[in-house]
Amino acid sequence: MKWISTKDRLPEKEYKEFKKKYPDDDFEVIVQIVGAELATTLIWDGESFRDNRDDAYYGVYEVAYWMPFPKVPKEINLMKINLNETIKVKLTPYGQDIYYHHMDNYDDFPNLHRDFKETDENGYSSFQLWDFMNIYGKYFFMGCRKTNNVIDPLEIVYEG
Repeated sequence: MKWISTKDRLPEKEYKEFKKKYPDDDFEVIVQIVGAELATTLIWDGESFRDNRDDAYYGVYEVAYWMPFPKVPKEINLMKINLNETIKVKLTPYGQDIYYHHMDNYDDFPNLHRDFKETDENGYSSFQLWDFMNIYGKYFFMGCRKTNNVIDPLEIVYEG
């Protein structure tokens, strides 16, 4: 997509097309505000560029350039995987400790064998996907410190 100068034209055509499909939605465009260093997004309301706050005052901005958002790719390469499929991960010592203790609450089964997860010659441990999610799911979250990672590198290998 190329920047379009507001001196050349405003997004009136794109606005009308958008409003035919989505009459209740705001039409946002990428803009370069006069005097600003970075691009941002604003709403074109058919007459002016404004921010998207819902209060009584809408800031109206002097825009030098604009461009519509790029279209969403029509074809996205999705991969289907059955929850019973086998995956491989490299567990950290923290991940091994979690695995070792994940059955600690099953006191009714005294014959359960506790051990560290076996690894292959490349250091990978194999799990069924559902079992991995069951054991480690609560340990994956945004902002998790590197010292608390249960796998390193942060990747799951699927050889489907």
